[in-house]
Amino acid sequence: MNKVKNFFDDFTFHARVMPIMVVTMPIVIAAISKGILQGGWSENIGLILLSLVYFTMTSKIARNLGKSYEKKMYQQLGGMPSTIVLRFSNDTFDEVTKKRYHKKLNQFDGLVLPLDASDETSDTDLQYISASNILRNYANSNRNKEQRVYQELKEYNFWRNLYGTCRFY
Repeated sequence: MNKVKNFFDDFTFHARVMPIMVVTMPIVIAAISKGILQGGWSENIGLILLSLVYFTMTSKIARNLGKSYEKKMYQQLGGMPSTIVLRFSNDTFDEVTKKRYHKKLNQFDGLVLPLDASDETSDTDLQYISASNILRNYANSNRNKEQRVYQELKEYNFWRNLYGTCRFY
């Protein structure tokens, strides 16, 4: 397992490879119980290399399936969850907290989030999406500083890709 994990970066392994490993686990268990891995060293090394190629290719497929599901989910919800909670019409956060978040996000170049519900327009969602993208990129670029956010990004991508992959099988 460590050899496979060392082949991929942390995010790719957790968010893309692990969903494939979960989905294919019954096949791996059946293969082990049938004695496929009882061959010689050269056969086992060949199987390990073949597994790396398999995980590399299927991890990309898992991501694409997850992204495909994500688009459908956003349409059903009416937007990205982060966009929805930033809207003044959503009551996940109270208005004072929401205004504080909007003010803080407005410090980024190019963002102009409304500070009042009456200022929201049909184009405001584009600003919310942009704010989410800025924060996601910041968390990915500052993994050591934003460890909790980075961990949550990995978890979200794991479950998204697992769900997308399971729907395919």
